[in-house]
Amino acid sequence: MFTKESITAIDKSDIQEVAKALTKDDIMQLVEWLSLKEDNIRYQALLLLQSRSILFDDVYPFWDTFRSKLKSDNSYRR
Repeated sequence: MFTKESITAIDKSDIQEVAKALTKDDIMQLVEWLSLKEDNIRYQALLLLQSRSILFDDVYPFWDTFRSKLKSDNSYRR
């Protein structure tokens, strides 16, 4: 499981490798972190989820959550 500190330490070149190793609990945590105010954490979570969704379909159950974010007035949440 990630901590907020450990997720920001992931280098962009390692995102795809880390995404391959995500567990169901990791994915749930990352989806929750998409609502945080901290841009760095939210952006890393987005990158990991994007990479994971290219490789596997286990991010799809959160589609309704992602779709609801598209309607947000906050551009960072969209």
